[in-house]
Amino acid sequence: GKQITKEEMPECMKTLYHKGFNGGDPSLDLAGAKSALHDDWISHPSPDGKDGPGAEGWLKSLPFLHAMKSKFETQMVLQVPCENGMEKYVHVSSYTGSTDGKFLGLDLPAAKDFNVMAIDIHLVGEGKIKESWHIEDWASAMGQLMADAPPQLHGGQPIGF
Repeated sequence: GKQITKEEMPECMKTLYHKGFNGGDPSLDLAGAKSALHDDWISHPSPDGKDGPGAEGWLKSLPFLHAMKSKFETQMVLQVPCENGMEKYVHVSSYTGSTDGKFLGLDLPAAKDFNVMAIDIHLVGEGKIKESWHIEDWASAMGQLMADAPPQLHGGQPIGF
């Protein structure tokens, strides 16, 4: 594969990160989501295990991220050719957010910020995302939220390659 810039990402991924995840673009509607995702798009794991496939399921998962004032900052994108006319993209990002005092079942003494690493792999074909695999470092987020120190991305280790 080869490394590409965030500006070289396919439009479907730009919609996903810039209009969907990063704070929520109010202009993003079902038609906009369908322009980025295949009708049978599948996420591994499903954002909350019950939202379902496709653009409709993805839109249902966004309020969880928007409530945390989430922001993904692209650190690196790798384009990996694969068979059957599809392409895979590996998206490595830092992910920041803040809580209102509750987070994944934790009751926190106050609202706090966190910063973690996220890795997403997207299978793209015909200009749309067909399937996605994602990992967010929620354990680090919980550790940061329970600590007295400010958030430090994955122990201060650099992401760059």
